[in-house]
Amino acid sequence: MPDRRGAPGICTKRGMRALCRSAQDGTARLPASATTLWRLVLRSASGSAPTWSTAAAWSDRAAAAARRRPGRAGILRRTLRPRPGRPQSIRNRYNGPPRGRAGRFPLKVAIVYNKEKIESGDVINVFGAATREHYSRETVEKVARALERGGHTVKVVEGGMRFIDDLRDFMPRVVAGERPGMVFNMAYGIQGRNRYTHVPAMLEMLGIPYVGSGPEAHAVVQDKALTKMVLQRNGIPTPKSWVFSSAGDDFGDLEFPVIVKPKMESTSMGMDVVRDADALRRSVAAQIERYSQDILVEQFVAGREFAVGIVGNGPHTEVLPIVELDLGGDPNRIQTASDKLENPVRKVCPAPLAEDEAARMRSMCADAYARLGLNDFTRVDLRMDESGRMYVLELNSLASLGTTGSLYRAAQAAGYDYDSLVNRILDAAALRYFGESRLHRPEAGGG
Repeated sequence: MPDRRGAPGICTKRGMRALCRSAQDGTARLPASATTLWRLVLRSASGSAPTWSTAAAWSDRAAAAARRRPGRAGILRRTLRPRPGRPQSIRNRYNGPPRGRAGRFPLKVAIVYNKEKIESGDVINVFGAATREHYSRETVEKVARALERGGHTVKVVEGGMRFIDDLRDFMPRVVAGERPGMVFNMAYGIQGRNRYTHVPAMLEMLGIPYVGSGPEAHAVVQDKALTKMVLQRNGIPTPKSWVFSSAGDDFGDLEFPVIVKPKMESTSMGMDVVRDADALRRSVAAQIERYSQDILVEQFVAGREFAVGIVGNGPHTEVLPIVELDLGGDPNRIQTASDKLENPVRKVCPAPLAEDEAARMRSMCADAYARLGLNDFTRVDLRMDESGRMYVLELNSLASLGTTGSLYRAAQAAGYDYDSLVNRILDAAALRYFGESRLHRPEAGGG
């Protein structure tokens, strides 16, 4: 476990006391996002003004809690800074633009994420469908550590309605001549149909660069029907589909078997393969009841299933080795949301494909990524039928960065470790915003 002594966190006893002293002296501002200090701010706003001795006492409690949970000392509420003397480089494991080596400017990076459940302080009202997607605390911590080891100063921020205040206290002021910071967006949103778009849209309003796709791309890709329309208009094969608003909808050209799934959800939620009209009506009715949205009914492609990860943008786009989901030789098998949690299939990477098949699949995925306007990273899901015809099923604009996911499995096959993958994604976004010259200090003696 990394030694934290070079840079105390705001939820450690020493770090909290240092912040309290500096705030008392007027030499530092108090970060509003710290768990204990945020509570003090709330108490102050309600008329019960705290003293700095109270803050120090709270720091004692936070430090004691951290000692009781080794390895979890407030990472989700701290600012991480590179330790003095730590090498500012990581292994260069990709063929894109240089990154992570000596001379690269460190950035202030805020990681924005959403919790599993909505709390009263996250929103004004609970209104609309709550998100069913979130990153685990462990994954958020892992990304934070990777960025810290890449030489960056990191703050982790909950993506509720107060996240703007947290960012205002942390992010550099470019208008004042400071070097820009970035947000590493890990927030699926809190509620509503277009929840993927909420954090990126707010960041654009605030003028803060961020990792990942923009709100318009998220809006299209989150809607499976719109995604398929864009793919079809650009000649990218995708299975035929129909959108059901009720179980009584009737389509004369529908052909069985079909796969039924909610139109606006991800992670294989609600997927069901049906083979007759009665089963279709039952499945559509059940999913409308559960998800409160239109249902996508798609021609089922029996065969093999693949996932293709992509990192980078434009000429620096890198298509990672293809992952095949091992369906045990059953061409009619699918992997449902519960399967992913309880009985995940084996991932084979690189996938056993002929060279021309692999090249065709990589090209198809890169084309879909570009046509849909996605940025920095994604995962493309495909099926290939028994005749070798390939079909893009969907793209995930917030592809999982979990260590069991297909994106990381593909990155490992490409020679990345976790740290280098995370920093590669950050660098892809930084290059997109700032260009190469803004990422690296000039060589010594250079003009």
